[in-house]
Amino acid sequence: MIVRKISLVAVLLLINFSIYAQHQIFVAQNGDDQHDGTINHPFKSIKKAINYLKSSEANDIKIIFREGEYDLSHPIVVDSLLMHSLQRLTFMAYADEKVVISGGINAHEWKAFDGDIYYTELPEDTKPFRSLYMNETKLVRARHPNTCNYYNYNWNDSLARLESKNLDLPAGYSNSFDNPTEVFLQRIWSTDIFRLSSIYDVGKYSVMKLFPDNDPVFKERNHTKLPDQAFHLENNFAFVDDENEWYFDQEDKRLYLKFPHGLDSLNRAHVKIPQLEQLLVISGSSSELVRNVTLQGITFAYINGTISSTVGFYVTQANIPVRKKNPLHAAIEVENARNLRIKDNSFMNLGGGAILFETNVKRSAIEGNVFKNVEKNAVAVDWNWKVEDRAHHCSFINISNNLLTTIGYDYPGAVGIFVGLGDSIIIENNHLFDLAYSGISVGMGHSYNISNAKNNIIRSNYISYALTLLTDGAAIYTLSNQPGTKIYGNFMENILKSPWSAPFYASSGIYLDQGSSNINLYGNNFENVYIHYTFNTTAITNFIDLPSDQEPAAVKPLGGAHTVASGNNSSSKYGLSFKYRPLLKGNLASNICYGSWFNESNLVNIKLYPNPASQQLTLSNYHLTWSDYVNYQILDTSGSVIKSGGAPNYFSDKFLLDVNDLHDGIYLLYLTFGKYMSVKKFVIRQ
Repeated sequence: MIVRKISLVAVLLLINFSIYAQHQIFVAQNGDDQHDGTINHPFKSIKKAINYLKSSEANDIKIIFREGEYDLSHPIVVDSLLMHSLQRLTFMAYADEKVVISGGINAHEWKAFDGDIYYTELPEDTKPFRSLYMNETKLVRARHPNTCNYYNYNWNDSLARLESKNLDLPAGYSNSFDNPTEVFLQRIWSTDIFRLSSIYDVGKYSVMKLFPDNDPVFKERNHTKLPDQAFHLENNFAFVDDENEWYFDQEDKRLYLKFPHGLDSLNRAHVKIPQLEQLLVISGSSSELVRNVTLQGITFAYINGTISSTVGFYVTQANIPVRKKNPLHAAIEVENARNLRIKDNSFMNLGGGAILFETNVKRSAIEGNVFKNVEKNAVAVDWNWKVEDRAHHCSFINISNNLLTTIGYDYPGAVGIFVGLGDSIIIENNHLFDLAYSGISVGMGHSYNISNAKNNIIRSNYISYALTLLTDGAAIYTLSNQPGTKIYGNFMENILKSPWSAPFYASSGIYLDQGSSNINLYGNNFENVYIHYTFNTTAITNFIDLPSDQEPAAVKPLGGAHTVASGNNSSSKYGLSFKYRPLLKGNLASNICYGSWFNESNLVNIKLYPNPASQQLTLSNYHLTWSDYVNYQILDTSGSVIKSGGAPNYFSDKFLLDVNDLHDGIYLLYLTFGKYMSVKKFVIRQ
């Protein structure tokens, strides 16, 4: 009797295993679509693997890629029909092999053109593109002035034109109607891109006229139209005058590149042109959701970031389009889904965004990924935040232990992690480094009314070098009434005011903007941050527990009241968990433009006395009166940072710096205040 019971159990287990047994499908560069998809006889194409799913009787399937780069001609689509009979679907790399799913095509067969400028002829069906990569490194779209330099412009709404000091255009410049020069206009927290119909000089000034489709921008009454904001030009062959600059002639389908290392070296290089705007679309319906899809160990790369050829790129903060012709596309786009796992992947060299959860995505995780060289929002959750049915907002999403670096430089205004009106979104232990605008942005709309946003957690993140181009943002930025939302245990450093950003606006560590209500803040830490906290809210329901060493003057209230309570500083860890720290290796590189902040336009001479000193230095310059906060670094003769920090300045023309803890010797002082900087040598004699 006992034997019969055991046998019956065994049979039931066998039946259960056969029903839910995993089925593996292999895809390899050296495969063949006539094969059966096994590890020894893999398919060659992803399309064949997807088609095989439709006829398979298994309901738990893994598509496993062997090493190689897979260029897609169309995005992969996982919809309700495909998943109808599947319980689970996984896309993954085999073992530790490098698998790249690409939306690009290769550029090869380069030929000499003029000196160190070369060209290649592209297929007739090549779509316009805005990014180009060589050996996984981004190249520079032809621009004027060159990288790290900008002009300043002013609006002339009455004459519907832009004006600037003389642009000193290079010899041979002419504009093409079919492939016109583009102007990139920084506007406090966003960047607009418009096509120019003409540029001409009037005395010492240059006048820029837009195409008629773009002229409505001159009729708007928008407070972002400040004078003397930064801009640059792109997309003209005459601008190809610096190493690794390129230009695509859309009429002749010729790609030109200035490359000083010779034709043989160029023809050996791996040059990639993005074409697709999406790589994977996961799309359920409200009545039939897509469930249980996992992506693991794959590199998603080379998507295109096109803009409307008529209206240009006209957006507000976080690249939210003002006009419907500018949708945000991403490598992975998702709607109406549950239980997604996006884990241990790389998202690199993307002309658009990386991950976009459009609407009705719940109980999912984005964990352990690397996002590098992403031009629009790296992660966008609840992107369709205006959806009327609250049940369709995104909720219960965990975004943790991801590395995000070099974000939003083709489309400044993009953010690292964006959440619309999400519910119970946890953003924790992420490392964000080098972003043109804000690091983390949660909430949308400027209303104090109750919305779907609530119970969001932002904790233990490390954010450095955000707002390197724009301003009026923060390492962590909020909007909306968000009951139960908590921001704590985060560490922010090197959040400075860019010399190219709009005047009169702050760059902050944490910024509670209009509508921000019912938010709990405590235990956050700052180092070398322009303004620690900014509050542009009239709500009195925010609870802010400042660290014990936080000076009140480091808080800048722009609008209303807030509650400050005493308490102990949280010592929670920040940044990647120990398991994920290896992600940092080889992925962090300082933006080449940081060094250019120290130039004649913003480097000022400052009086420093006494020198030699023993206890305290007095620093004096009238430019100090333009800033309410001063940051400093003290270096020894070996270049090591001995001491750094920041302190409120109260808009005074003098700043006192204690040096009684320094040993005898020679030191170098780097001082930043507002858009200005100073470098001074001093001596300590105790």
